[in-house]
Amino acid sequence: MATQCEDDIECTSETLIKTKQNLLTIENSQTTYQVGDVLWIKSDLDRNINFDTPNETIDLFDYSELIFKFNFDRISIYNSEMYLCVNEDTIEIVKGELLNCNQFSYERSDTNFQSNIGIKLLEAGEYRMKISEISSNEHSDCSKDGIVILTSFSNNDNEWVTFLVQ
Repeated sequence: MATQCEDDIECTSETLIKTKQNLLTIENSQTTYQVGDVLWIKSDLDRNINFDTPNETIDLFDYSELIFKFNFDRISIYNSEMYLCVNEDTIEIVKGELLNCNQFSYERSDTNFQSNIGIKLLEAGEYRMKISEISSNEHSDCSKDGIVILTSFSNNDNEWVTFLVQ
């Protein structure tokens, strides 16, 4: 993973890349929604998270902020996929914060990181969504180690969640 450093300074940070499935959940998962419904995504990450390969526990409080990113597409006959970018007008936030297009920060508590966001389904059509990763913002800073956790939705057996809005 690329980091941004000044040309004459050696970059000494490392980014851990880990895999742990099922770290986010679509709370109201279904195959069909109505225009105006809200699709809720929730995640609670314990401070100490165990990874199987290799067997190790990592303290997520070593990182100042955790974020998650997702891909959100509308499927069309004319264009096989149209990338959609949620913004302040198309989301509801219970916990966390919108940082950028389809990128949210977790809210840190005394024992864990939490996020609970809702995507307003405002137009009819067929959609698909995929979580790409959970990461620390430090992974682009040369002076701090970072982490990237490759993950998926807990209530879906496929890489992509596909649904219809009527």
